[in-house]
Amino acid sequence: MLAGTIVCSVGTGLLVMLDVETSTVVWVVWMVIAGFGDGMCTNMPYTAIQAILPKAIGISIGNNILISQLLSEIPKHARMIPSQAVIEAGALNLDALTDSPGILRQLRQAYGEAISAVMICATVTICVSIVATSGMQRLNIVKISRDREATNHTHENTSPVGNVIEEEEK
Repeated sequence: MLAGTIVCSVGTGLLVMLDVETSTVVWVVWMVIAGFGDGMCTNMPYTAIQAILPKAIGISIGNNILISQLLSEIPKHARMIPSQAVIEAGALNLDALTDSPGILRQLRQAYGEAISAVMICATVTICVSIVATSGMQRLNIVKISRDREATNHTHENTSPVGNVIEEEEK
């Protein structure tokens, strides 16, 4: 678990460095590193956190960071295009907002900086989870299940209610 958390934090840390010039090969490798680490540790404290918090809390936080960053970054890069139009168009439809390659590049730069802010939040969260992961008790779920079944079986056989029913049937 700890190794997965560390690998995942490195991968998301690399994703913070994404920009318009990042080649496809580079960002794919960074995503694979982040995904590999996430896959090694996904079912650890996140399961406990999801039991306490609403299911989509992480998505909601990321979405709020993205939108607030877009609202602040778009005017810095492309004042002539309203921020709300860019948000409604989404990252894949930026070219529908302008014919100018220069403005399109600026819009992509603004989007890249907004996404970097989301990745920074994710990286910080994962790095903080390293501390939580280090302190988690290691449990064998199969052993716990067997122990519970044995305990339940023992209680069923020694239940005073069960003995009364058996005596009444005789």
